[in-house]
Amino acid sequence: DLMDVKHDMLRRVDLVKEQRKAIVDKLGERKEGFLSGVKKSLGLDRARQDVDDEPMFDEHDDDVLLTMQDEGIQEQNDKLARLHNVIVRQKEIGQAIGQELDSHNEILDRLEEGVEQSTRAVRQENRRIHGLLDSSSSDSRLTICICVLLLALLLVVILALQT
Repeated sequence: DLMDVKHDMLRRVDLVKEQRKAIVDKLGERKEGFLSGVKKSLGLDRARQDVDDEPMFDEHDDDVLLTMQDEGIQEQNDKLARLHNVIVRQKEIGQAIGQELDSHNEILDRLEEGVEQSTRAVRQENRRIHGLLDSSSSDSRLTICICVLLLALLLVVILALQT
């Protein structure tokens, strides 16, 4: 993905360079056409043959235009480089988040296994307790009855002694 972005950026830079060359060529053509049209309309094309054609834009103007385009392209390249750095950083952050998620998933898997083991152990202990309660329920009723009878006998003895 990152390489595709870089290749796309380089392709765009080449396209801008081609466009710049086309603009410079077109400016040269327009300049010549404009000058001849102005000269014709003013009648200068036949009246003053001794005067050199003075271009509307001199070479300095072309250089300024090219310099401005170069500066624009350089600024665009700088911005693309910064964008590239941001994208690389985002990729690194995404990979770090992915690794962190993988480690959290492993922790959750281990936790889930522990919970399942604990659940099985609790169910097994519940079955054992229910089994003990079921087998001892008749014995405990008998024990309670004996205790109640002993308390009643003790109460009768205490009352008999007091009278």
